[in-house]
Amino acid sequence: PWSNAGETASWPRLGQLNPVPDTLARLAAACAQLPPRHPELPGAVTHAMLLRGRARQRAGGLDAASYRSWYGALTDLSLRLAGLGWRNVLCETAFVARSDEEHAAEGDL
Repeated sequence: PWSNAGETASWPRLGQLNPVPDTLARLAAACAQLPPRHPELPGAVTHAMLLRGRARQRAGGLDAASYRSWYGALTDLSLRLAGLGWRNVLCETAFVARSDEEHAAEGDL
């Protein structure tokens, strides 16, 4: 979904940590009315993810042993899923408000 702190899905400015909007209900209602086109993203965005169980099993799940952060492990999983033919897409009909963004830990990426 869109987020004020959503990396490639940040709104209103992509790639930036934007303040939490004052009008969350209005913004959520506007997103809900967008046509669901689900544009492809380069990788998953960590503020909210939905994974198909079959895809997660096929990819082997999270590799928590190789990464120090949730961010690094989810990025790795989303790229492995893409390599297996699954897609990372934006659910543009929803909005998630956050106070901060996730970050990779030292040595993760």
